[in-house]
Amino acid sequence: MKERTEMNQGSDQIVRMPQASEMVAKLTEAGLYGISPQTDEFYNAFIGAVADEEKVGAGLTLAWELSLYDWMHQGMPPVMRGLVGMNFDRAIDAVTPDPEVATQAKELMQRAMEEIRKQGQ
Repeated sequence: MKERTEMNQGSDQIVRMPQASEMVAKLTEAGLYGISPQTDEFYNAFIGAVADEEKVGAGLTLAWELSLYDWMHQGMPPVMRGLVGMNFDRAIDAVTPDPEVATQAKELMQRAMEEIRKQGQ
């Protein structure tokens, strides 16, 4: 589904994300779901934020980061952020039906990480 809305800026595509059960199946197939109860907890939070919703790439990235923030504040050790974060591209590719929207999400995440690295120098 590729729609344009007034709120949709530029060339961002909108995609209807799959149902939660389909997203779990896709993450499982990608080897990301079912590894540990802790990471499944994160993926469940992310899925809950995007399943059966219309999203643009930036919306997927924001949902990921907000889910990660909430999950980390449940007492997860900092190393878990890195372990889950390194799978962002794989997870987005696995669950996003429109490759263009997935690419937009991954590009935004990459730009954000580059900016964080610059600020850390």
